[in-house]
Amino acid sequence: MAHQFSEAAHRAVVAELDNERAATLGRTADRLERARRDLQRLLADPAVDRRVVRDAFDRVEERRWLLCVQREAIGLYDHSWVDRVYPPLRPT
Repeated sequence: MAHQFSEAAHRAVVAELDNERAATLGRTADRLERARRDLQRLLADPAVDRRVVRDAFDRVEERRWLLCVQREAIGLYDHSWVDRVYPPLRPT
């Protein structure tokens, strides 16, 4: 009986950790998507200073890197999915 309770408790903790890992990845991806949208908006405005665009580009790349770091922290080392969904951008 105690063994069954212990296994059930372990499964519950693992499920909670998995949910938190997924939520963290989701928040990191949301921040990356926002940064990409901000960059696209800046690129569409010809009056925007190039330094502002460069800073926005740097934020996008930092957010992309952070997503990869988050993935590696939970054991996901293949970033081909990240490359497909959020391909690296070229600086402007």
